[in-house]
Amino acid sequence: MLTTNVWQRVCQFIDSKITRLLVRSSSVQSLALEKAKREISELKIALAQAQEDATIDHLTGIFNRRGAEDALLREVRSIQREMRDTIDHFPLFGIIILDLDGFKKVNDIYGHSAGDMALQEIVKTIAHIFRRPTDIVCRWGGDEFLMITSNTSLDQTIQMAERCRVAITENVHLHFNEFHVTGSIGISALKLTENTQPEEIQANFENAVREADIAAYRSKQNGKNSVSHNYIF
Repeated sequence: MLTTNVWQRVCQFIDSKITRLLVRSSSVQSLALEKAKREISELKIALAQAQEDATIDHLTGIFNRRGAEDALLREVRSIQREMRDTIDHFPLFGIIILDLDGFKKVNDIYGHSAGDMALQEIVKTIAHIFRRPTDIVCRWGGDEFLMITSNTSLDQTIQMAERCRVAITENVHLHFNEFHVTGSIGISALKLTENTQPEEIQANFENAVREADIAAYRSKQNGKNSVSHNYIF
């Protein structure tokens, strides 16, 4: 039979072992928790990067098509929420298509590096005009750009488009030896309401872009470097 002192020492030994095990377990759990937190943080960063990759045109740094559509949907939803308290009427969205004139010559004669630099210069010019927080600027594809303005009248949208056209025409970085890059522009309007559903927003937006594209083609036919519009509801 164990004496009292021996029993006490055994109990103390067991207690110390249990304490060390608990400390080790706690330390392991803490390390595991910290590791999990780091992995979650890294995953969030990777997801944010993936989302950016999916919505940004990496040559110019502005939205691509998907980015523009997502930005428009966010803006519409924000306005719809605000309409409950502060807005009396739903604002009009101006849809502007910019189709560059003579851009193919830049690539053909001076190479794609020069073409890339020209596109970046175009974006600087556009961004200087469409710089309100609610303005959306997008590389729609190739040498075609899309701008969306919120709460602007047709006249205001035409004025902004004309300023854009003139700025591109006067940009010395877009003048080459025998030609210079200009822009043919088409305008339409996107009319929504506080009850427009997401799928309706998408359909109406596609229709408005189509009308703006038709107007841009008319500008091409009229001698290029001009602004035309199809004002639709």
